[in-house]
Amino acid sequence: MSFDYTGSFSGSFYGDITSSNGVISSSAQVSYTQIKNKPTTISAFQKNSIVANSNFRENTHPIVSASFDSRITTLDGRIGTLESSVDETGSDAQQLTLAGQTLSISNGNSVTLPMGGGGGGGSSLWNTGSQDPASFTYYQTSNNLQLTGSLRVSGGVTGSIDWSNVDNVPSGIVSQSGGIIDLSGVKIQYSNVYTNIGDLPAAADYHGMFAHVHATGKAYYAHGGNWIELALASDITTIPSGTISGSTQISGLGFLSSVPSGTISGSTQITSVITDTYISASAALSGFGAGGGGGAGDIESVVAGLGLSGGATTGDATLTLNTSSNHFRIAVSQSAASYGFGSGGGAFGDPPVFDQDGLQVIEFVTSGSTLDTLTVTDPTAGDSTTFVAQSGYSDDFFKISTAGVVTANVLMTASMNTSVGSGSNNTHPFLVQVTDSQNNVVEKTIYIYVIPNSAPVFRQTSIAGSVITSFTSSAVNENSTDGSTIATIYFTDENSDTITIKTGSVSPAEHFTYTINSNNVVITQNTASLDYETHTSYTLSLTASDEHYESGDDGNSFTEIEIQIPIGDNLAPGVNNQTLTTINENSANAAVVDSVSATDNESDTITWTSFVLRTAYLNGVGTNVTSSLGGTSLYDPNSNPFQINSGNGQVTRKNGVFLNADIADRYEYEAEVKDVYNVVSSSGIITIPIDDDSVSTIGVDAQDYYIQEGGEAGDNLTTYSNGYTSGNVTFTSAVSQMWEVNTVPSGYVRFTNGANHYTGSSVILEVDTAISGNLHFADSDTVAIQITASETSFETTKQYRSHTLTITDNQPYEIGFSNTSGNLNTNGARPSNTLSTISFTEPQSGIGDTIDHSKFSFVDTSGQLTASRSSDTYLVSALTNLSGSTAYVFSASIADSYGNISTSGSSFTIAQADTGTMSTNGTFYVIESATNGDNIVLSTNGRTGTQGDLEVSYSPEYNSAAVASFTSSNALISVASNGNLSVGTDISGSGNTDGDTITSNITWIDQFGNAGGPTSITMNIAENFAPTVSPFWVSDNLNTNLAVDGALLAILTWSDTEGDALNTGTFALSGTDASSLSFLYNGANRFGIYAEGDRSAGTISYTASIKDVHGFSTGTYKDDITIAQADDGTMSANGTLYVIESALAVSPYDKIVINSDGYSGTQASMSVAYSTSYGNPVAQNFTSSSPLVAITSGGLLSAQINISGSVSASGDTITTTIGWEDQYGNTDTADFNISVTTNQAPAVTGDVQQGGNINTNLATANTLLTTLTWTDPEGDDIDDSTFTLSGTNASSFSSSFNGGTSFGIYAAGDLTAGTYNYTAKVQDGPNFNTGSYDDTIIISQAGGGTINSENFYIIESALSGSDITNDTDGIGAQSDVNVTYSPSYGTQAAEQFRTLDSVVAIDTSGNLSVKSDISGSYNNGSTISPTIYWLDQYGNEGTGSITLNITNNVLPSAGFVNESVNAPVSQGTKLSTVTISDTETDSPYLLTLSGTDSSKLVAVPQNAASSSWFINASDASLTAGVTLNYTGSVQDAYGEAVVENKQSIIIGNAPAADPLIYVYQSTHGSDSALGSSYLPVMGVSTVDSGTPPKVTALNANTLSFFNKIASGSLGDSSISLAGGKSATLIDSASANGSVEDIIEAFGTLSSTLTAQVIVAIPSTAASLTGIPTSMASAFGGSANGEYVMQVQADGGGWSNTIEVTTITELELQTARDGVTDWYVIGRGGYNGFSNNFELRLRPSSGSAQT
Repeated sequence: MSFDYTGSFSGSFYGDITSSNGVISSSAQVSYTQIKNKPTTISAFQKNSIVANSNFRENTHPIVSASFDSRITTLDGRIGTLESSVDETGSDAQQLTLAGQTLSISNGNSVTLPMGGGGGGGSSLWNTGSQDPASFTYYQTSNNLQLTGSLRVSGGVTGSIDWSNVDNVPSGIVSQSGGIIDLSGVKIQYSNVYTNIGDLPAAADYHGMFAHVHATGKAYYAHGGNWIELALASDITTIPSGTISGSTQISGLGFLSSVPSGTISGSTQITSVITDTYISASAALSGFGAGGGGGAGDIESVVAGLGLSGGATTGDATLTLNTSSNHFRIAVSQSAASYGFGSGGGAFGDPPVFDQDGLQVIEFVTSGSTLDTLTVTDPTAGDSTTFVAQSGYSDDFFKISTAGVVTANVLMTASMNTSVGSGSNNTHPFLVQVTDSQNNVVEKTIYIYVIPNSAPVFRQTSIAGSVITSFTSSAVNENSTDGSTIATIYFTDENSDTITIKTGSVSPAEHFTYTINSNNVVITQNTASLDYETHTSYTLSLTASDEHYESGDDGNSFTEIEIQIPIGDNLAPGVNNQTLTTINENSANAAVVDSVSATDNESDTITWTSFVLRTAYLNGVGTNVTSSLGGTSLYDPNSNPFQINSGNGQVTRKNGVFLNADIADRYEYEAEVKDVYNVVSSSGIITIPIDDDSVSTIGVDAQDYYIQEGGEAGDNLTTYSNGYTSGNVTFTSAVSQMWEVNTVPSGYVRFTNGANHYTGSSVILEVDTAISGNLHFADSDTVAIQITASETSFETTKQYRSHTLTITDNQPYEIGFSNTSGNLNTNGARPSNTLSTISFTEPQSGIGDTIDHSKFSFVDTSGQLTASRSSDTYLVSALTNLSGSTAYVFSASIADSYGNISTSGSSFTIAQADTGTMSTNGTFYVIESATNGDNIVLSTNGRTGTQGDLEVSYSPEYNSAAVASFTSSNALISVASNGNLSVGTDISGSGNTDGDTITSNITWIDQFGNAGGPTSITMNIAENFAPTVSPFWVSDNLNTNLAVDGALLAILTWSDTEGDALNTGTFALSGTDASSLSFLYNGANRFGIYAEGDRSAGTISYTASIKDVHGFSTGTYKDDITIAQADDGTMSANGTLYVIESALAVSPYDKIVINSDGYSGTQASMSVAYSTSYGNPVAQNFTSSSPLVAITSGGLLSAQINISGSVSASGDTITTTIGWEDQYGNTDTADFNISVTTNQAPAVTGDVQQGGNINTNLATANTLLTTLTWTDPEGDDIDDSTFTLSGTNASSFSSSFNGGTSFGIYAAGDLTAGTYNYTAKVQDGPNFNTGSYDDTIIISQAGGGTINSENFYIIESALSGSDITNDTDGIGAQSDVNVTYSPSYGTQAAEQFRTLDSVVAIDTSGNLSVKSDISGSYNNGSTISPTIYWLDQYGNEGTGSITLNITNNVLPSAGFVNESVNAPVSQGTKLSTVTISDTETDSPYLLTLSGTDSSKLVAVPQNAASSSWFINASDASLTAGVTLNYTGSVQDAYGEAVVENKQSIIIGNAPAADPLIYVYQSTHGSDSALGSSYLPVMGVSTVDSGTPPKVTALNANTLSFFNKIASGSLGDSSISLAGGKSATLIDSASANGSVEDIIEAFGTLSSTLTAQVIVAIPSTAASLTGIPTSMASAFGGSANGEYVMQVQADGGGWSNTIEVTTITELELQTARDGVTDWYVIGRGGYNGFSNNFELRLRPSSGSAQT
């Protein structure tokens, strides 16, 4: 068992311990019934302390190694001791022997009682022998030992007992007879050996006695009036479960390693008994933890300082065990170790153990750096430790603080690793030692390993990637773009040092840049002109060095890597022979055929450079028909109808071309492709199949259609066989068709447009000539229909459909009768009611027939019925009231609009109505006091609840039959028409009282005159009750303070169950104490009960009574009113009371307060609280018994005379008695104590040091260093004359009084850096105490300053005198060295700069420049580190270094902008403009041309700097479609590198001519015809709804203007039209610009014609703007594209020249000027001209020409 517990316990507990041999061997021997003040818990440390303590072990844990026989004389005696050592009374006794100062305990143990000093072991009782209980001699005490209770002595007494010194010894206490000493009835038998059992004394007289009988050889003990035999070991063959039996059981306890066989050792008994609770209790019984003993007054005193304190001379003794004292801890540790507790010995006092064997530190850590902290484990809790370096450690590389903090004393280098340590690496031995508070000294060698610095490394993929020493990137294709990331190379340092990256030059050209990030370098492409044919690879380099290389500490921490970037060749694109998807011959303009597929290995942009027709075939094979294709019409298709998009390879149909698969169904083109990186190209044959235009279906042939025989003109034919259900006959086509319908017989079917011809995509058939009334047709007759359709846009096909129309039958109306069942009875069969409804139904829903009411007829055989029309129905009603149980028969007939007549009949029977049956809603009651009009109710109280009601039900109930009136045979009962019951004549006074009944016979009649009844009802008479009371006690007045004469004590509120009024005159008071009360009626049924005279505490009993106005019975109420005794009040203060010793009897220095300082905070006040606050009593008339204390009427306390100077001083107490009286005369007093407090000395509350002055720059003579502000806690004045300075450095300062409580501390002379200590003192006004303040002023040494920015830049081409700059490009504004001071004392400023460097110059102000040329001496990436010196205005000198970085002279860049040039090209024509820029403006620049076509070009500079150049054609040999490839190389004046730019110039084809705008005059038609039928005259059949409307079909007049220009005549000077008329071309102009401007530019047009003006405009002309899309006949419009035409004749002015015009879109069959889509604007009439005219087209949103 191991213990590690800490803590202490204290308290007072005591009791007796019983043992026959002085050994406690089980908890059963501890009598808990006698223990007082037992601790409820015991801490872990207390448990350890108790278990380890020798006294506890001697009494609780005897030596366990003794044999079974030697420990227990006999087994039966031992078992008896274990099981039955406590009797029923719970009494225990310990056998003691006392001789002088020695108290001997049975079994040879003893203790010396200390007498005034000495002692050991941490207790006031200690043994004089060794710690082994077997060798104890006696116990000692350091004082007198007083015993109470009984004392038993066995084994003889050494010496003699002097009973004369024993107090209170009763006479006859000791008697001796027959060798037996009788001590007050408690038997102590020595030599307890008896020959025979019969020799034993009476067991009842010697309860608890143990004895041995020689004859039986056994032991016995007395219990329960009998001697009980103890068994021998040989008697026991088996041990019951749970018995302590063997050594194996004790091993489970954990604190013994081996136990001899047979030893009492454990079992479940021991393990269950020895618990924390048991140990705590056992310790308490043994006197441990509380220092207790055998009873009250045992120990007079205890010597302090040995771990114990406390004790008493009388009564309970309390001992406190100081478990934290060294005395206790060492004793417990030694004791525990000697008995095997813990882990092989005690822990307290043992030396500490180091937690570390060695440390690690990174190389080059600077001197003064903290490395680690050494720690130790100290077994002695609370010990402090101190670390130092051993005296034998002479290297002095490391320091250690007393707290164990290890710091570097020099720069750390791997050369320190000279000795073999605990690991495989050499280390440095650091000799240290630690000392604890027990003065244990432990030495230790700490092996410190200086981790060698390592060079940075380069890595790939990431900072965790593999280390690389060279790097080759993936091949970079020559099409890679400028700015592309080529590679990312990572760098790391094992020691986490700062890494410096530098870049080398790029070979063979500066085509790449570096971006250096925190842990990687990104290589980026810096050109768009990589050329595999020029450079197949590039070589770059990087270097990495750590901070120790840069500082010069480690020349090996440097790494270099070579980088290879291979260039990949870009391959030319390719195109294969391929067949595209088919295109329909009837496809639209610009229809997409398909896209030609081409591939490029590098996914470069592909350009389709040519698309040339090679062949055209019919049926896919045979002769090339290309030459035979003219493109003039559908029957002469085009030879080159397709085009390709050069950007995406999409093939589309050209506008205005003709395709006809019957003439050419396959075209073959050759397509060529290339990319921008290759001059070469490839080509492939592209096949385009042409598909026949499929015939668009128009419906299925031979279908049957229907129309009913009443069909009228305009009725739609239907697909339903009944001939009338809506189901339109519709023919639909996917394209527009020209439709025609014919019938046999002729003229019976047409289209829904009213004609038998129609052009469009669908038609619907309808009746042309009416079928109804036509004598040609009868039911089931037929008409033959033929439909013809041909496509309007591709007229090569015509289709026919034949169908049959069948004529169907028209049927007459059906007649229906709907009887109104609710009226078919004698109540409802009356002239005003409908008995039946006649309706008519068309059996052929949707046929459209109507009712012919003129043909309606009605027949009734009884003559009592009639029928009247209601809309399309007829209502049958009675002429008189009909009789019951009678049948009526009738019929009706009707005709429809077609003339069909139908007839039908019906009947109904009239039933007899019921007279009704009466019922009630319950049992009826009425109160005996009821009067006329009161309700008769269902409630038994006869006055509330549901009103009585009579109901009459009818079966069957015809026409909502209901009672109209009731009649009652008894006048006392009234019945309303709705059946409600009420009192007729008064019940009250009628002689009918509680318990009586009243009956009546009821009859009734309904609204139809049907009479019912009579039926009898019964009414019960109910009781009228007496009034009752609700009491209210005025509790605030029920006390001796307020229960005075006339005080309201209670309010009695009466209520009557029936709500009857009270007879207030009958109210009365009676009873025992009625005379102590009076009453008054307060209205609203309330009576006030009042005190008659002042009432004392007690109970007032009375009875109140009253009647209601009916006086049927009297209500009574008995009550007791209790008057409480008022409280005198309890006084309390608002806190503990204090007054300062310097208090005066004058405000504000007179206050007695509750703050412990005696003068501040809240003033003391007295308040009186009342447990029962009757009438809000308030204490007043306060008095104080002390002449020093005054109290106000508000209870505030103050000094009545001066405390200062009185007999009361600090630490005294003033006692006073405060008396009071409240407004009701209640009085009382209370005592209070007032503590007198000390007047405190003044203290410094403000030490404001002048931070800017406490440094060597400013701490000069008479400079203020700090200001001390004093504050007196009590607010006393400060006596400035008493202020002094003293202490070590007081002579370095002077002082002055600043007024108030402030003193300034000044420098007595110029102060050097250091720490200055002084003490300031001053007294307050009363001079009670002197305040003292210790202060330290630290004068800081001013610094020399540091350079703020250490990095500067200069370009590699710089010359002597050039400015050095902060700009990273090395060419910015001049920079200077900036020195900062931290801290800056007195605004330090560097003034005199200088340097000894040969390259860098610096003036006295710090401005930097170049002293000798950089150019030719240093390259990009080089650095120069000069040392700079300076002085500030105080003479402090500073020094530092800067880094001058040599930056790259950036290559020039060039921008090439090609001109848009088309063939032919003349010599000197500008083809491209080149603009050169350079970061450093190193001009003039040089541009040279090389490459394939450079001989055809010449470069010409355009300014002096040569920053702008023209590239011109060197001759006139350049032709259309040629591409000129060349390289433009740019070089700046610095001349270190050349920038190459591969370029191309393309010479385009000559532009196509713009189409023309044409102006015609036409004489076709007439002025009136153009005004009324413009489109037909122009040849247009139909147009769509577009803007402008587009012609969708031309009419049959092939000699109309639109027909002629559509077929190819547009642009002709004269066009022949129908009727010998013509259209004459007046003028034309290029469609380049706005339409408005072009028309106006025509000017005066010559003409002598009277004709129509027509303008034709190419709608898709690329260069044309402002194209009209709609025409108006007035200005003021807002629509976009809307125009107005004006025509001025013969110079007659522009007034009234606005013309009515029409604009139409027309698609030509043959393109004109490359355009097929034209807008045609035509005048809606003729204009006549004698000589000429002018024409205008202006936006309608504008204004007319004037």
